[in-house]
Amino acid sequence: MTSGIAAPRRWLLRSSATLALAALGCSDAPSTLSKTASIIYDVDDRTEVFDSSVVAQARAREAVVALIPDNLLGSQGSLAEAVPTLAAVEDFCEAERFSDQPSAAFCSGVLVDWDLVLTAGHCTRLFALSKFSLVFDYAFFAPDKLELSSAARLHAVEIVAERLDPAGLEPRADFAILRLERAVTAPRLPAPVRLGSSIEIGSPVFSIAASSGLPLKVDEGGVVADSRSHLLDYFIASTDTSHGASGGGAFDPSGNLLGILARGSDDLSPSDDGCNNPVTVSRTLAGEQYSYASSALTALCASDPLATTLCRQPCAEPCAALAQQDFGEAGCAFSPTHSKRDNHPAARWLGLLSVYVLSLHLHRRLRRHQESNMSRPPLPPFNAETTAQVRGRA
Repeated sequence: MTSGIAAPRRWLLRSSATLALAALGCSDAPSTLSKTASIIYDVDDRTEVFDSSVVAQARAREAVVALIPDNLLGSQGSLAEAVPTLAAVEDFCEAERFSDQPSAAFCSGVLVDWDLVLTAGHCTRLFALSKFSLVFDYAFFAPDKLELSSAARLHAVEIVAERLDPAGLEPRADFAILRLERAVTAPRLPAPVRLGSSIEIGSPVFSIAASSGLPLKVDEGGVVADSRSHLLDYFIASTDTSHGASGGGAFDPSGNLLGILARGSDDLSPSDDGCNNPVTVSRTLAGEQYSYASSALTALCASDPLATTLCRQPCAEPCAALAQQDFGEAGCAFSPTHSKRDNHPAARWLGLLSVYVLSLHLHRRLRRHQESNMSRPPLPPFNAETTAQVRGRA
């Protein structure tokens, strides 16, 4: 970890990511890593993607990625045989949900432009960009059907913006925006990002993330507990999430991205027998902290206005001017069907073609105008008197 930066509580996991760190010989690997499952607020609302709402299923397939060490992936993009199950890496006192599933991811992320992924800042401190992949489709889209391919696996080539503030700093940010090695195409689609104001306390949210390193899980029972409207650095929600979920998205019911998970409460409680039990608390004690996605994009555009077409959104200015107002679900959001598509490679060629056709049209109009002027009688010479006469008629 970077010197002087406090490690986010509980997110560094003792699981497959730890095994990957050891295998890679990473000298920055923490000497002690917390064992964690998901903290549960009231009841465990996590579901497989195929059991979630239509909106959540679409976002999971189109825009959510798992960050997986390359040595845990096979040559064809599938998981390597060495990937352990959750039960193998967590010492549970009793059988827990999803314990027979693979635990490969160390973080999550959300596609916000055709070649940009938003994740947590501390996630980029665990591995070099060349040592992990951003993997789409790490989810069960049908019962017992986890299918990965090399086409769904990409590397990041640069960090275009990041911030990781230590505990106690106000405001406190934790985000990183990664540029992919190439722009994605359908069925991928960037998630629309809600701009501007804080989120109303009590608003429902759903999360999609690789909690505990597992294939993506959806929690549609989350509620915003604190919007931190005075800072707009992060908000607090009651989502059933854990390590591996860092960088995963919190969305409003319409599917607009609100924020990405940065920190959270402790997940496991050790028993006297030395095993661990998941922590279950009331939703009133919500502790999952999500960095505002809009604040991350604002930071990116401030540092490099040409980094992405997101920085030239037509709705960005009015949203910024009304940043202290609450937009609710009808708030201003980046639309993936308009401006974001302008950043798609095919759209760029269409844009150039449109410019060429428009310039050709203007050239022809100019020639016709010049030819018509040649047939007109000459204008009288310019002088102050004729100018005054014209002004007088005006």
